[in-house]
Order: sequence, then structure tokens, then C-alpha cells
Amino acid sequence: MKDYMKIILSFIYLVILANFLLIITFLVLKQSLKTTKEESLINKLEKNLPENLNVHEKRYILGDIYINKRMYPQTIELLEKSALQSTEIPEPLKASLYNSLGFAYLKSQNYIQAIANYKQVLSVKPTYKLALNNLAYLYEKLGKLPQALHTYQLILNNNGDHSLAKQKVKMLNQKIK
Repeated sequence: MKDYMKIILSFIYLVILANFLLIITFLVLKQSLKTTKEESLINKLEKNLPENLNVHEKRYILGDIYINKRMYPQTIELLEKSALQSTEIPEPLKASLYNSLGFAYLKSQNYIQAIANYKQVLSVKPTYKLALNNLAYLYEKLGKLPQALHTYQLILNNNGDHSLAKQKVKMLNQKIK
């Protein structure tokens, strides 16, 4: 009877182990296929970008794709190349590029770099709503409440109907007092 129980337990153990290995294999293959698909999509997009775009526009478009895929380190690497050549970038594109770069740094939890990039956006286009919102959020997250309050007030100066900014100004005024 004991041998019979050992055989049954061994069989159950093997079935559980085999199922576990099958699940792990499935997950690894699924991730591998997903990565391969993303890489082929990116390669295809890189090749199919219009020829009339300059290198910075192409990088911005690819950076936007990387952000949508949550590939933040790749976004940073790509957009930093253009940021280093910022004198060659047209002003409207420069603001968008720095905003995307700031967002990638924000999502990578490199808040100091994110703030620097959002400030760069605002030096080019002082009323850039998304950059102002993200900068105010970062200041608040980092406990820099006076800077957050000031930034939310800038948002309200540009758009007096911004409900979130109104709430944040009210809340921050109470916290600071």
C-alpha cells in the first residue's frame, strides 16, 4: 500500500511540475513573440517614415511610438540625440520633443531630468498646457508645494476654466498656510 501511495504522489508531483513548465514555456514564448512583433513594427515604421521629414521629426515620431509602447529608455536615448542638436530643431517641434522627453523621464522616475525638460519646453513655448500640467504634478509629487502652486496658477492664467488646476490651487493654498 505504501508503494502504491508513493507512485500516486510521484505521479501527481510530475503532473504539477509538467503543467508548471508548460505555463512558463507559454509565457516565455508569448513575451518573445510580443517583443519580436514590436521590433518588426518599429523597423517597418522606421523604413516607412516619409523622406521629406528631417531627422528630428523622424526621431520625434519614433519617440512617440516608443512612448505608446512604454519603451521609455529607448525614447530617452532616441530623443536625447535630437536634444543635443537643439539649435537645428524648428521651435514648434522643439517644444513637443522636449515634452515627450520629459514624459519619458517622468515615467522612468527620473524626476530631476523630467523637470529640466519641462522647463525647456516652457522656455520655448511658455503656455504649453501639457508641460505645465506635468511640471505642476512633479513639483507636487516632490513636495515642492510653492512651485506646484505657482505652476497651477500659470495654468489658470492661461485657462481659467481648468477644473483640476482650480482644485489644486485651493488645496495647495490650504496646505501651504
